[in-house]
Amino acid sequence: MDYQLNTEAQKVTLEIWDEGGTKITSFSSDDTKEALDSTLMRHPTYWIRPQKSLATEPGHHRFIWNQRHPAPRGAQRGFAIAAVQYDTPSGPNGPFVPPGTYTVKLIVDGEIAEQPLNIRLDPRVSLSTENLKLQTDLSLQTYKAYEALQNIRDNIDRLLIENPKMNKREKEVIQQFRGNGAPEAGDMLYGSIRETPLEKEILVGLQEKLLFILEVLQSADAKPTSQTEEAVEILVKRSNEMKAKWNEIK
Repeated sequence: MDYQLNTEAQKVTLEIWDEGGTKITSFSSDDTKEALDSTLMRHPTYWIRPQKSLATEPGHHRFIWNQRHPAPRGAQRGFAIAAVQYDTPSGPNGPFVPPGTYTVKLIVDGEIAEQPLNIRLDPRVSLSTENLKLQTDLSLQTYKAYEALQNIRDNIDRLLIENPKMNKREKEVIQQFRGNGAPEAGDMLYGSIRETPLEKEILVGLQEKLLFILEVLQSADAKPTSQTEEAVEILVKRSNEMKAKWNEIK
């Protein structure tokens, strides 16, 4: 996406909206760069694609959108083994948006400019409209279930910080429900997921399962298998059960 600024701007924002008037994603010149700790990485830092933000200085600028929803919040970021020198993006990623007409809004210090954006399916892909819709619907169900659990995690982390004198037993119950650390996207090639009884399910573990299935759904231009459909149904149901369980705990 190309844009030109004739004068220095204080803030530049780029928004993508779908035909139904829903904002898909947004970017800002104020976006904080992803924090990376090279001492914890298992690979060379020259793999990494430098993170670019929207420029504010005068002149012609180009910004690249990956045609995806925002990356899942709160996930442990990592880099795929299929690296490209100096250009490997971090993951996990949000799902691709389906083909269609979108609106791009460029907001420069409060002044808005709009342009239509038509996204088309790669002509090499033979996936039918029906199967593409199924893939999109299942991906969004998984993505939204993950985000709903992340909202609970955010509430739990805030609760634990703001209530340092919380009853020890209550804190143990909440911490056990949450689990430790942040979810990671499982390795689709070498990993797998299993169904867990509700009483043993933890928030972070369930988020990892959702990330795994999201990667399965987004990794191929093919109709999702019946097993994948079943997995999404089970995971979404379990996510709702965990939300109900949290309402009982808090």
